[in-house]
Amino acid sequence: MIGPTRQALAKILTFGEPEAELIFNYERAISAAWKEPSLQQALGYRLVFPPAGQEGIEIEV
Repeated sequence: MIGPTRQALAKILTFGEPEAELIFNYERAISAAWKEPSLQQALGYRLVFPPAGQEGIEIEV
């Protein structure tokens, strides 16, 4: 399974809305790298993963 690239996430954080919320359906190595609290604070985003033992997130639009 392939997730977003580091470059794609960096562009979202650079050019997207302030205080972005990054929502992942699965916790993988590429997404887990963004979990570092100091990185989240410095770049102004929040990371959301599904609850432990569950895959996928349901969102309402």
